[in-house]
Amino acid sequence: MLREVMRLAVERGILNSAELARALDTGPELVDVMLEELVRRHYLQAMLPGHSAACERCPMRAACLNRCQPRAWMLTRKGAALIHRLAQCS
Repeated sequence: MLREVMRLAVERGILNSAELARALDTGPELVDVMLEELVRRHYLQAMLPGHSAACERCPMRAACLNRCQPRAWMLTRKGAALIHRLAQCS
């Protein structure tokens, strides 16, 4: 399913987790876990301010105005290279 998340990111560019959950016919909680894993592996990056890993450790996180915004994601160069390799193997 991680490949499908990345495929959708390539096809549609920037996606938020609500769009991905609908496209994958799954819940937003599972999508959030997949997105965080892809970010951890440096295949995707968050596009809105206030949603990076550093923000998760910030002591001001609870008061942050950005935390309620939907997240948007985009492939990194590493993610694009992986998609390209997978397409060549298919």
